[in-house]
Amino acid sequence: MSIQRFPFGDLCSTMSSPAVFSASDRDLVSAIKSVRSCLAAMPEARMYSAAFVLALMARTGKVTWWRRWTDPVPLAMTAGGSLRSDVEDALWSAFGFPSDSVLTPSNKVRSQLGEPVRVLLEVLFKPKEPEWLTVVREGTPKAKNSVGVNLNDAAWHWGEDEKLDLRGPVEYQIGNTFRQQNGIFCSLTAADAAATHHPKETYARTRTSCPQHSFGNVCSLNGEDCASDGAGGTRIPKPRVFVHERVGREGRILTPNAFDELIERATTDKQSGEQARLPKAQDLAVITGWAAAGSGNSLNYGRLVELVGLPLLPVLTEP
Repeated sequence: MSIQRFPFGDLCSTMSSPAVFSASDRDLVSAIKSVRSCLAAMPEARMYSAAFVLALMARTGKVTWWRRWTDPVPLAMTAGGSLRSDVEDALWSAFGFPSDSVLTPSNKVRSQLGEPVRVLLEVLFKPKEPEWLTVVREGTPKAKNSVGVNLNDAAWHWGEDEKLDLRGPVEYQIGNTFRQQNGIFCSLTAADAAATHHPKETYARTRTSCPQHSFGNVCSLNGEDCASDGAGGTRIPKPRVFVHERVGREGRILTPNAFDELIERATTDKQSGEQARLPKAQDLAVITGWAAAGSGNSLNYGRLVELVGLPLLPVLTEP
């Protein structure tokens, strides 16, 4: 990692140790709205979501961060679960709430989702409509396991509008960002890139200029679609920052520039060069602290640091 966007100074020191505070329902919904508004203003919010999820996964060993291009390729733990389940587990660790802590005792959300004990509030998902929040039930079956709920709906402890409808139910799916077709995965392994002696430059090539990219937007290494234009040619190929360790070992590796690249893509307008703001650390601390505590009492600022790691806090958030 080469860029620290915002010097946190004393804030990082404070948040690295437990700092207990309390918050109200209004504080929680205000924090959720603030985070979603930040993402809504980003040119490519999906890249921010990817960076945040990968930070969560790196902390639990589900991916391994190759810290410097000049370092040997690290030995990555071979993934035991599916990519989708590991991504969802990471999100649950940050945004999984006891239902009672956010939903009123008897309402349409609980009924539609089968009275779940816990729910995932997908704070980072579909931010272009920031007032609508995807709520996912815990467990199986996966079919129709999520609904869209307006943040003003009376189903929330803080909501007042009893006339709003739900959206869905639909199956919640999040893993495509981490795949090759229209995501950040590249099938050229870290070991093979390192063998070129220029791994940074190798991965910096656009997908369409990669030697393994063949006619029809297919990768010659695994025969899968890569850099597809999508309907109407509107898709922008994503950076190549998520790879396997080496042929025969599918441990997941993040390239050294992964977080800088994803945040840059998420926040920078290509035409004007202007940068969108990142979510505030305090807002994410309220959300993740509430999820961990199960209420607004005795929230811990250290929970956010525990989830993403102190080195990445100033990359993913603003003070």
